[in-house]
Amino acid sequence: MEQRVIDRMEGAASLFAEPEEALQAALLTGLDAAVKFNICKLISEELPYDKEDKIELFLSNLHVRNRDLPVEIILISSWRSILKSISLNQITSSQGKDLIKWIFNKG
Repeated sequence: MEQRVIDRMEGAASLFAEPEEALQAALLTGLDAAVKFNICKLISEELPYDKEDKIELFLSNLHVRNRDLPVEIILISSWRSILKSISLNQITSSQGKDLIKWIFNKG
């Protein structure tokens, strides 16, 4: 299931030339896929240290220009927190999307 989410994220990101737009599209599409496949709780959990985090690796390869900070660390943590909140019915998927958009508008 994780690979299916990553495939969708890659497809969405490939539509944009600007890294920030690609990141936002990937996270929004990944959220939609996680909701559709009903795996928000599963994907929101951190992996054990000996496991490769394919989603984090994908995001880290979408370099954000003019930033010396590894923003993908914050983005993946925020994204997972949003997915967890959706799985616990604390927020809706629509609110989750709005939060992702808000993060990018504040950057």
